[in-house]
Amino acid sequence: MTAGTQFLRTIFEYGWHGSLPLLLACVVVLSLLLYRFSPESRQTLKHTLIVLMFGMLGLFVSGLFQALAYTTVASILHVVSVFAQGAALIRLAGLVFFRVFLNLLHARPPSILEEILLVFAYFGLVMVLLHRAGLNLPRRNRHHIGSGDRRTRIRHAGYTGQHPWRTCTPVGPFTQARRLDKDQ
Repeated sequence: MTAGTQFLRTIFEYGWHGSLPLLLACVVVLSLLLYRFSPESRQTLKHTLIVLMFGMLGLFVSGLFQALAYTTVASILHVVSVFAQGAALIRLAGLVFFRVFLNLLHARPPSILEEILLVFAYFGLVMVLLHRAGLNLPRRNRHHIGSGDRRTRIRHAGYTGQHPWRTCTPVGPFTQARRLDKDQ
């Protein structure tokens, strides 16, 4: 394999993700629905498709940076591009739901409801991207110190012969200052 072929292969592999054909199919269907049934949303549709195109272009530019061995720039641009694509898809789905389907049902919710739900969807997208990047969000523990019976607290804190809340050493500026005084 020549160096040029390897270079192009790196750009393509990094600039393409497996769900891109599905994303494009969803965008085409949602755009056609919005274009046909909501003529007042065509300007918003145009802007959303521009964001999507910048996201797709950003993926291939990130592949170019990856091929040139600028891995940090490539990974940042890749994440930003995937977020832009996801945000565009969420925006299109929200527009179709609120301006096409609810309009067909003769329901006209306030526009602020559309914006609030889209913000929640964007937040969900950020959480998914953070999870894919390796950030494990802690799950809420049903048995935390101070709830349940004494056996539950001891089982979760590890039995030390003392109460679980008495085994913790307080840390703060005042305790550190006292420790420095004791060492002197």
